[in-house]
Amino acid sequence: MDDLPFQLADCGAPATIRIEVCSAIEKSGAGSLDGAVYVCPAHPDAAAVAIAAAGFTSAAGPMSTDLQRPCGYVHAYPTGALANDSGHPRWCDRNGCGRRGEHWSQVAALDDDRQQPSIVAVWLVQTLAPTAETIVALSVTDRTTAKRVLLSVGQARALRYRLGSLLAV
Repeated sequence: MDDLPFQLADCGAPATIRIEVCSAIEKSGAGSLDGAVYVCPAHPDAAAVAIAAAGFTSAAGPMSTDLQRPCGYVHAYPTGALANDSGHPRWCDRNGCGRRGEHWSQVAALDDDRQQPSIVAVWLVQTLAPTAETIVALSVTDRTTAKRVLLSVGQARALRYRLGSLLAV
């Protein structure tokens, strides 16, 4: 891949080491697995230095024996920071966007493994318009009705802090 934020050795020897490339962990504690780099035994240190210089973290490990990759091969996960897909936001699940007319993140259910009066889920949404803002969708379903509420990112952030304050009381 020519559009990576780092340069790797491209010696072409058979790779025996897989290096996971991750976005640096943010203040929220969230990072992401963005790709995998495959290198021969001569290049893991150089790859780790290049990955770190580009602002990513890395973790090396052995490769699956049934996988054949040349040294310098990179697999970028489609939802990671290394993906070159300007048609989707980084968080998009890339599943049915055209049909829905919206990009969606994976839906996160709010479940604490106990019987609850409502089923609650939350996800990010953005229409396909190039200048559309990202919003937070919140779905609440009880025994008889379902309601979808859309919040701006600012409203969702304020709700997060308000809930934190209420729960602390």
